[in-house]
Amino acid sequence: MSDLLSGAADVMTGGLAAIPGMLGGNPDYTGQNTGTPAMPAFQSFINPDGSLKSGYSVDYNSIMPDENKALAGIPDLNMNPLHELENYVTSGNNNPWVQAQMAAQQQEQGQAMGAAKANAASSGASAMDQAAARGGLTTGAIENLARNIGNNSTMAGQNVIGQGLQQKGQIQTQNAQNQLGMLENLPGQEVQALQPALQKQSLWQQALLGDTSMNQQANEFNVGNRIGGLNAANQFAMQGYQDAIAKQAGQEEAQAQANSGKK
Repeated sequence: MSDLLSGAADVMTGGLAAIPGMLGGNPDYTGQNTGTPAMPAFQSFINPDGSLKSGYSVDYNSIMPDENKALAGIPDLNMNPLHELENYVTSGNNNPWVQAQMAAQQQEQGQAMGAAKANAASSGASAMDQAAARGGLTTGAIENLARNIGNNSTMAGQNVIGQGLQQKGQIQTQNAQNQLGMLENLPGQEVQALQPALQKQSLWQQALLGDTSMNQQANEFNVGNRIGGLNAANQFAMQGYQDAIAKQAGQEEAQAQANSGKK
């Protein structure tokens, strides 16, 4: 009987480890060779090392590696056109559009200058022919005609240059208007261009929150099972201890009555 109480006392003072097999075995509070039926075996789902047995725990595998791989497979938006637009609206007149327009204007102006000089020369030649036909092509007349031809050519050239300057000013004005209009729309385009990246970031954050939640739930489930298993083991140990005490008391009372009858 002392073995019976000793085993139960060890449980109360030394914890579950004091019970042979309590974390997965069959404790016996009856002592050895007492002839008293043993208590039913305690079926624990906790291994001796404190881990849960198979089927009583959740092993959660993170989805983040697959999520990162999937998001990495989504190509990023080509931002080069937007960068080119940003460069254009801040370039002033130093940009390919103005350069192309200026080159075309310069070519047209050169052609107009050549045509103006040719027209002036042709007009001068016609005036000389008419003066010669009238017999008035004197030295003085020739000098006057030559002077007029030169003046006409100069004026024609100045007119072409003036028109060229006006055209260049129109090009610069048009460029400034283009840049202003594009600059007004640029913030919205930049925000729109950022949406795919923001959506990928949002998907990643949602996946991370879900992954964290599932991992937490798995941990809570496993911890809950461990606590429940330990509580059940403690209750089983306490019941065994109480049964042992009751049995000892009954045996002592029976022994006392037997001893009393012998007197």
